[in-house]
Amino acid sequence: MFLVHRAGAGSRVATPGGERMPRAIDCLVNVDMGDMKPPEWMLRVNEDTFKGGDAFLKSPELAELIDDMDANGVERAILLTRLGKGDDRARRYARARPERFSLGVGNLDLLRPMPTLRELASFVRDHPVSYAVVGPSWTRRSPSRSTSATAATTSSPPHGVPARRSRASATPTS
Repeated sequence: MFLVHRAGAGSRVATPGGERMPRAIDCLVNVDMGDMKPPEWMLRVNEDTFKGGDAFLKSPELAELIDDMDANGVERAILLTRLGKGDDRARRYARARPERFSLGVGNLDLLRPMPTLRELASFVRDHPVSYAVVGPSWTRRSPSRSTSATAATTSSPPHGVPARRSRASATPTS
């Protein structure tokens, strides 16, 4: 996703052909794709949808990323990181070039909301965070389907989540 930045006289950049193009902010950049073995579905998405070749699953070095951004008119980028991951590539790049990078942070444990919010607040105080990614794919402990069903219908759900009965299991009243 690119957001066009139009503030100020320097908001356009010359391309190699001499034409001017708007500067952009790339709001979702993964810089650690090559640091892990990609799951099969990611390989299929790369091949079938993005057609990105090997570059799609590569972890760029800082100079390479800056060169790529400059060549494509990207003024700033938001790099994805995860709570609890330690000093990863995204954090190092944001620290090295704060005028070019900020962070999008994921890995929020939605089953433990208050400790997670405290951890996120602490992280935001210490890092340049633009947004948090919240959703089931970013939880530390993604519950299995059977665990989720159990949490919704029993009195002893995992991780201290309050139990709720599903409507299907409730006894109708007359």
